[in-house]
Amino acid sequence: MGFAKDSGILLFGLTIQRVLSVTLIPLVAWLLGPLDYGIFNIAASICTLCSVIGSLSLEASIAITDTRKQALFRAICTSLIGILSGVFFFALVYFSQPYLLKYFSPDVIYALLWMIPFFVPLTIVNISLQNYVTYLGEFRWVAFADIASSVTNYVALITVYFLISGDYFALILASLVSSATRIIVFLRSPLKGDLGVRSLSLSSIRKEVWEARHFIKFNFPCNILNSANVQLPPALLSLRYPESVVGLFVMARNIMMIPATLSGQALGQVFYPKAAKEYREGRGLQGITWRTFLSSCQLTLFPTIFIVSAAGFVLPILLGSKWSGIAIYTVLLLPMVLLNGIQTQIGIGFIFNILNQESKVLLGNGLLFLFRIGPLIVSLFIAEFHVYATVLIYSIGSAAGYAFLLVWIFLTTSISLRKAGSSLLKYLTLAVLCIWPLLLSVLSDKPLFLLFCLFLSGLMYGLVVWFEFLNDDRRSSIIEKTHGSLSFVKSKMFSLRKLN
Repeated sequence: MGFAKDSGILLFGLTIQRVLSVTLIPLVAWLLGPLDYGIFNIAASICTLCSVIGSLSLEASIAITDTRKQALFRAICTSLIGILSGVFFFALVYFSQPYLLKYFSPDVIYALLWMIPFFVPLTIVNISLQNYVTYLGEFRWVAFADIASSVTNYVALITVYFLISGDYFALILASLVSSATRIIVFLRSPLKGDLGVRSLSLSSIRKEVWEARHFIKFNFPCNILNSANVQLPPALLSLRYPESVVGLFVMARNIMMIPATLSGQALGQVFYPKAAKEYREGRGLQGITWRTFLSSCQLTLFPTIFIVSAAGFVLPILLGSKWSGIAIYTVLLLPMVLLNGIQTQIGIGFIFNILNQESKVLLGNGLLFLFRIGPLIVSLFIAEFHVYATVLIYSIGSAAGYAFLLVWIFLTTSISLRKAGSSLLKYLTLAVLCIWPLLLSVLSDKPLFLLFCLFLSGLMYGLVVWFEFLNDDRRSSIIEKTHGSLSFVKSKMFSLRKLN
């Protein structure tokens, strides 16, 4: 399959997943509120950090193995390490409760004790199996896993909330059920036929770890830094501000990151193995990096700016009165999210791992950590700013870090900085122009008029996509497929009428 087709398959699954997630957001908001959401996300952030530490970053090496057998052994080895990590971190938290209670509330500690022994192993196994499935080129199974896990998450949340526990515990169980569903789907994929391999042994596992030692040497601290960039802010904010504030921050960030996460996962999961393959074949990284950069600009900029522009009158309706004040967080986080959405798909981890320059990955992640977490720590514990100023400083520092990494990537792949800058400015201008109808919302707060403004903005962007982003071949292909789908539906309806 081609790059566009593989990305499209993942994008389809992620789109369905995100649609379900978007419908889940107001449900969570109306049921739980910022306090419970904050408690869950503080614990989830710590669990994610434990998962990164416990995996030793072996899962990321699956994509660059030489053979299918080696990739399978690496996936199984990482999964076993993940299970042991869950046991280790649970014991660590259990015996450290008196110390942890000095910094976190009893609710957060309770959530940690429930989540760590399950969340850590499930997360590591999940990523390992997914990386192996994508190594095989079976991207449709990733899309199916995204959809299935979202559906089970939705069902589990509602069931647990009304039958077992009406607080953050419902989010815990729903997340665990969702992760387990993804693993079940991957085990039913082409991976199922490989699990009967008979040459796997303790010695082969030790061999895989030993062969990956150089990869671990650089990628392990890189993954810790990369994960800390995302997971530390909620935990750090909870040390000074109430958990309800953390809930507002995380909810705003999650909503803002929907376009970036959607495009980032779809493009990034295809970019890494395909870029590695093109480099091995001597075609270099410039072409595929440039195509991915343009795709990320097209898919990320408008939806992100659209969300911020509509947040003032959409989020209060969508989330309810308990979440009043969340719109300001979306505005404050905009600089970070825009640059993150563009840089993530062609991250330095992808580029320099392919070039076998792992030390630069570590350096880049260290610099990004300083850009993001350094200003946050200063504003929290030294300057002691208001929460809005703290979030804005964090956002601007993060944006500067991502911009620096983008420049480094372009220089490494021999992409013109002027060309990249002009393209970014072009797509950013188009995105801003397409959201101007939302400014009309100041004229009236009637729901039908606001809906018309949203529709008009979306229509304008749709026209830009059709006439500016797509070439003649893609437009013809879409028209042909749409016509074929309509013909198929009509034929089925005619057959049903004939039977009746």
